[in-house]
Amino acid sequence: MTPVTASLWLSPLPTLYAGGGIGWYNTSLQRPSGSPLADEHTQRMGTHLGGGFLFPIVPAVASLDFGGRYVFLDRTSFAGLTKAKADFWSVSAGVALKLF
Repeated sequence: MTPVTASLWLSPLPTLYAGGGIGWYNTSLQRPSGSPLADEHTQRMGTHLGGGFLFPIVPAVASLDFGGRYVFLDRTSFAGLTKAKADFWSVSAGVALKLF
């Protein structure tokens, strides 16, 4: 899956953020060569809501960033499943740097 998203995050506290946005999700299912089933590709728009926490590790410079979002996609026919629920959770962890 290749997502391209745009989000608006609000930060009511320096260590907490929440928000949402929209995204375009390009999904490919490639089967082994010689398979009688064809590869499948879908493209769909979706929305997401989420939030996270920032834990300062170097004050005013760097923080550990833990976040998650729930992505809402329409039900879809994919991989031979009829009207499968396509919503999913996405979680991330990383380092956030303040450059300005």
